[in-house]
Formats: sequence, C-alpha cells, structure tokens
Amino acid sequence: CEVILRAMGDGVLPWLLKGFDPAGKRDMARRAEMIADLSGERAEQWLRETLPLAKNAVRETVLRELGARFAAEELLDLAVTEKGKCREAVLWALTKREGEAVRAFWAAELAKMAADTLDYFRSAASDTISDLVAQGLRERLEAAAGGVIATRERREELTRWVWSAEGKSSS
Repeated sequence: CEVILRAMGDGVLPWLLKGFDPAGKRDMARRAEMIADLSGERAEQWLRETLPLAKNAVRETVLRELGARFAAEELLDLAVTEKGKCREAVLWALTKREGEAVRAFWAAELAKMAADTLDYFRSAASDTISDLVAQGLRERLEAAAGGVIATRERREELTRWVWSAEGKSSS
C-alpha cells in the first residue's frame, strides 16, 4: 500500500491526514512518515504542529523526521526531555550538528556512558564527533601504553573506540 500511495504523490495527503491519530500506534507512525515525505516544504510546519500531541511510535517518527530540520539548540533541549527511542531519534540528529554546545553535550554523554554513546558515533562524520573520537581513542591508547592492565572490558571498549574512528577525518 505504501508503494502505491507514494506513487500517487501528494494527492493522497488529504486521505492520509483524515483520521490521523498522533497518539496512535505503528500504523500512524508510518502514516506520519509518508505525510512528511509527500508534503515537501510544508512538512516542517505539520511536523512541528504534530509533535506536542504525538506519543510513542508516532512521536519517535516525528522527531526523526524533524531531526534534520531542527536547529542544534532545539535538539539539545529535546535530548534532555525525551526518553527511550524518542531520545535516540534526537541523538541521531545531533550527530550531524556542529558547535560548542553540541561538543559539550557529547563530551558529557561520553563521560556518563561512553560505550552506548559510541554507537551513535560510528556513522557520524562531523568534525565535532571526529574530534571527540580522536581524543577518546588517544586517551585510551596512552593508558594502554602506560601499562594499564588490559582487562577484557578495557579491550572491548578500545575496540569500540577504534570502530568509531572509521570514516572520521577532522583536522
């Protein structure tokens, strides 16, 4: 159905909007994604209007769709208030942002939960992320060269840092 509806273009928007429930389940999340895709330039306004009413899977989809459109400051605010998969959608969007506030946020996240945060860094290529990965990897390599006992956990953590360095190219 999705393929057919997308092929029909934005003419199906009234039908998709009719009966749309922002507090709905996964089917409404798919509908929200299609509405955003088919709305083009008008999508941001609709997504912003829908966000305060959206719940669960629909909220996650709306945040993911808005992630590319939000300013870094808006994303940083949402990173504090959102939970679970909704927060993950915000964090993925933040990996594509630059600036001192973003750098400070990611540095704090690394200090709290380095291993989980590194998962977001693997596909990110921003200078901010690249610099943080280089710094973290350097610190761990220096500790290893300084004779820090290489426990299994430390080796696994170092491996995750190395994997996160792939594709990074900041100065």
